[in-house]
Amino acid sequence: MWHNNRSVLVIVTCYLLAGAASSLSDDRQNSNPSISEPNAAELVRAVRASEKWIHEVDSIFLRIEQQWTDSPEVIAEKRANLKKQFPDREPNSIQLSELKLSRSPGILVFAIERNRLRFMNYDPDYWQQLIIWDGKQAMVHEKYFNHKQESHNLDNTPRQFFRNMTNQLNWLRSQPHSFWWRPLDVEGFLDIYGRPEEFQVVGRDNYRGYDCYLLECKIDVSSGVSTLTWRWYVGVKDRLLYGLIQLRDGEPRVEHWTLNYQQVAPDCWLPMTQGHQFYRWDEQKNSYLPSAKRDLKVKVVRINEKLPDDLFRIVIPTASK
Repeated sequence: MWHNNRSVLVIVTCYLLAGAASSLSDDRQNSNPSISEPNAAELVRAVRASEKWIHEVDSIFLRIEQQWTDSPEVIAEKRANLKKQFPDREPNSIQLSELKLSRSPGILVFAIERNRLRFMNYDPDYWQQLIIWDGKQAMVHEKYFNHKQESHNLDNTPRQFFRNMTNQLNWLRSQPHSFWWRPLDVEGFLDIYGRPEEFQVVGRDNYRGYDCYLLECKIDVSSGVSTLTWRWYVGVKDRLLYGLIQLRDGEPRVEHWTLNYQQVAPDCWLPMTQGHQFYRWDEQKNSYLPSAKRDLKVKVVRINEKLPDDLFRIVIPTASK
């Protein structure tokens, strides 16, 4: 009788201990933010906070290599359209860079200080654009390589020429940014970018080799005619943004990726590999297909260094008499 009671006691004790261990494990899991269900609003705030250092540094210099590629289907369609417009002329990819599957590598240069700016876009198949604000005047030099055209322009404010400068990057796209050369109503533009409370965690996915939470935010635009959806891929370990896709009525329009983050200064994380992919309707308007793609590789980064005065000068030739 004693042996039977002892066996029952052992079984009950083991069961209780197992239950306690399971309860303890559950408590630890719920207290660990890396294991428990993430809060979408907190993830959005973390991503946006990771971009704020761009407003706090005294200077930043970036030299970036860029590479444009296109799909064979898009090239064929462009060639056919050109043939319709100019039936007596054979489209030439040497003269028209948009007919090349892969264009020659180009360069982007950003030099930003508290009161001076420099932006250069060098595309050897198309043009070179150099824009400078020296603190007093905006100067622009544009030169095309596939035809003889060159121009110089001046302005007394940097806003016009630099308003879309940061759009050349795939980074800084999780929110509206107000810069000294382009003041912006950040709060108002959140109606388009989405507020943290409007995002939802809809899954978890491997995005280009990174374990990510998948977030979505749906926004009604154009009086309900269409729906804009933001799809984010946020790193599980670091809360950084690795992918951002814009969808209209459920179809992707453009995908941005920001990969290979490196700490370029204390608490300053920059994606060294970036890029985007456009999508377009096919000729029958049945489905969306990949179109033009651009890849960016950050090659030089300098933070809080005094930038040389020569960077902010353009020699404008005087008109010949």
